[in-house]
Amino acid sequence: MPVGSTILLSLLLTVPTLSGLSAAVRPEIDVPYTCASFAIDGDATDWTEIKAKGKGISFYKGDGHAGTATHYGTTVLGTISSAADCTVSLWLAHDGVFLYVLAEVQDDDHEPFAAKANSNMAYLEDTLHLYIDSSNARKSAIPGNPISTQHGYEQFGYSTDGNIYGEHTDFNTTGPPKQPAPQGSSPDGTHWLAKCTVTSVTTGGYLYTFEERIALAAYRNMAAMTPGNSYGFEAEFCDADNGTQLQGWIFWSSNGSSTDAWNYENLWGTMHLEALPSPPPLSLVSCQRMGETNVVALSWTNNGTSCVLESAAAVTGVWHVVSSSFTTNADLISTVVTNMDPTQFFRLKGN
Repeated sequence: MPVGSTILLSLLLTVPTLSGLSAAVRPEIDVPYTCASFAIDGDATDWTEIKAKGKGISFYKGDGHAGTATHYGTTVLGTISSAADCTVSLWLAHDGVFLYVLAEVQDDDHEPFAAKANSNMAYLEDTLHLYIDSSNARKSAIPGNPISTQHGYEQFGYSTDGNIYGEHTDFNTTGPPKQPAPQGSSPDGTHWLAKCTVTSVTTGGYLYTFEERIALAAYRNMAAMTPGNSYGFEAEFCDADNGTQLQGWIFWSSNGSSTDAWNYENLWGTMHLEALPSPPPLSLVSCQRMGETNVVALSWTNNGTSCVLESAAAVTGVWHVVSSSFTTNADLISTVVTNMDPTQFFRLKGN
């Protein structure tokens, strides 16, 4: 054999699968990156572009995706009779800073409890629950109050009346950390912002439009979530009908049994945060010598990426952030850099 040659070995290992030990299939939802602006006003008008991507989910009784022991999916507890009784459609998006949520819920009977001044627990009303396992613990049967016993757990519950009383969230305006939200509290407006509007529909029933914004950064009990990674996620709707508080409730991801998945992270689905786009190519528009000064005009496409312009005297040298003003014309960003350096290299770097 000649000296320096390489041998490549390919080994095929067949490992028998033991019955009952394979992981259950979990439903998934993609979270596209966007540079759009959302008003968080309970109006879906600014979600047209996200909806067009076709990455949302919809769940209701009889949707053909019922949860089982091997394929988690739609699971109803209590009494929800049909799609007409309760159907949840939901979309997610992120901009690298916040997770954005739009949920449109069709309900045959709206039960407003505003007259009670939110004195009853939110989950007893028509309430959307969003759960996040930001540490990917997938913990089963979390004891007690999950936000005090399980790092990364958050329950974002918000009723059609804006009630969050009793929800297991660390994102409320009042109360100490790692305690259920007290009566009269609301999303803090900085790390969690939410709004719901209720509309009667001509075909009967009601449409609830929930719009929410949740920070990706670590806050209190929740770990930071990074674009390009995946995290445990659950959606649930609690349905109050005909004066009955909590007639039934429906999960997007559970095993089809009577297990109430709110404190079973191992039954939740998965959300995939799309990675941030790479910085666009940097274009040299012009380069002039004016006396002892170099005047360099640069431009690049605005694709929504957070990036900085840097320069160096050599490709392998030390790079420094360029201090100059930028102008935006349509989708093009441009700048003019002036200095007296004999040699210059420029680059865009994501930050």
